[in-house]
Amino acid sequence: MEREIPSITARMLSKELKDLELNKVIERTVHQTIPIKVSYKLTAHGESLKMIFDPMKEWGLKHREINFSTT
Repeated sequence: MEREIPSITARMLSKELKDLELNKVIERTVHQTIPIKVSYKLTAHGESLKMIFDPMKEWGLKHREINFSTT
């Protein structure tokens, strides 16, 4: 995830993921591999937020395009 969000620190990402887990938005799974791998998935509660977040994502992408275009 850190690669997908280059401006976030490992500490901030960890804090945000813990908050999402505490609020039952995501589920954390630790895989007993070497090295240990951790994966996350949306819970049913988290899935219910997609109808809100998907339009927000689209708006954000359009907003970025408008504000950072070189025209």
